[in-house]
Amino acid sequence: MDIRIYQALIEAHKFQEAHLYNTIHMPLALYKYVPLFDEGDRSDYHEENRKRVTTLRNNQLWLSTSKQLNDPFELKGVFLDGSVIDVEADLMNSFQMIVNSYCQRKLIGSLSASTSNNMPLWAHYSNNHKGICVKYEVIKIPPPFNIYPVIYQDNRKAITNLDMAKDYIALVKYKETKNFDDVVSFMHRFDHYALLKHSFWAYEKEYRVVVNNSGSQSVDLAQIHLKIDSIFVGINCSAENREYLLDLAGKLKATYRELSFDEGSSTYSMKET
Repeated sequence: MDIRIYQALIEAHKFQEAHLYNTIHMPLALYKYVPLFDEGDRSDYHEENRKRVTTLRNNQLWLSTSKQLNDPFELKGVFLDGSVIDVEADLMNSFQMIVNSYCQRKLIGSLSASTSNNMPLWAHYSNNHKGICVKYEVIKIPPPFNIYPVIYQDNRKAITNLDMAKDYIALVKYKETKNFDDVVSFMHRFDHYALLKHSFWAYEKEYRVVVNNSGSQSVDLAQIHLKIDSIFVGINCSAENREYLLDLAGKLKATYRELSFDEGSSTYSMKET
C-alpha cells in the first residue's frame, strides 16, 4: 500500500474510496506478537499465560484501551492549532473532552504487516522471544471494515477549520448541529487522524483493529474477518509452554512452527521448523 494515496483520499473526504483502497492493498496476512511467561518472570505466570491461550482458543483477539498501550500519544494524533486559528479556552477544553471521550470509547487490537522474523517485535512484544507470533489470514470477502493502517509522520495533525470543530463539539455535547455533513466528514477524518503515530514507530508496520468499547476486551475473529493461520514459537519459549502451544495449534487446525538459531546462515533471520 502507498500510504500517501490512502491519506490523500481521507484528506479529500473520499472515505468510500479510501476504504476500497485499504481493502485492496491490505496484506493477505497480519501478525500478532504475544508475550508468554515462565517461573523466572513472575509468580502468577500460569494465570497470565492462561488468559492469552484462552483468547486464542476461543478464536478471539485481545483488545486494549489507549491507556494500556505503550505510547502516551495514543489516539491523540490531532490538535487544535492555536497558531492558525483563535482557539478560545472553552473551545479548547471542549475539544480535549471530545478527545478523552473518544479514547474511552475505543478499543484497539494491534497487528503488524511485518513477518514472523521481526527481531525488534519479538524482543519488545513477546517477552524477549519467550512468547509467540500468531499469523492471521485476512478474509477479504466480504471486506473487513474496521482494520486500518497506522499512518506514521513526524508531527501531529493540526485542525485549522474552527467551524467544523465547533459543529462536531456541538453535536457531541448538545446533540445538535447545523452542518451535519461537515460533522460526518469530521468524524470520519478524526477516526483516521487518531491512528497517526510518530515516524519512529514505523518499524512496527502496524495495522489496527478499532472497535467501540462494549465492555468486553476481546472480539471474535470472524467479526473482524481474521482467521488464525499459524503459531510461531519464540526461541526462548519454555518447554512447558511449547507443549500446550502444540496442543493449541492442533485444536485450532493452525500450523505450528518453532524458531531456532541457524549457525550456518548469513542472514539475521531465525530458522522455522
